[in-house]
Amino acid sequence: MTFLRSLSRLPLSLWLRGFVVAIGVIAMLAFGLAIVAAAVVAVAIGVLVYKTRDWFSGMARPRRTVPVRVPATRTRVSDADYTIIDRR
Repeated sequence: MTFLRSLSRLPLSLWLRGFVVAIGVIAMLAFGLAIVAAAVVAVAIGVLVYKTRDWFSGMARPRRTVPVRVPATRTRVSDADYTIIDRR
C-alpha cells in the first residue's frame, strides 16, 4: 500500500514523461518487429523469385536424361588377423 501512495505523490510532469517514454518504447518495439518481419518477407520473396525463375527456365530447356545406375560389384570380404602385443 505504501508503494501505491508513493506513486500517487509523484508530480504530474514525471507521470507525463513516463507515459511518453512508455509510448516510445512500445513504438520502438513495434518498429523493430516490423523491420525484422520486413526482412523475413524480403528474403522469402527473393527465394520465391529465384525458384520461379529457375522453374520457368527449366521448362524451356530440354530435359537431361537420367543416367542408369550400375549396381556396385561386391568384392569378397575377408577377415583380418590382429595380433595383440602386450608391453609391460
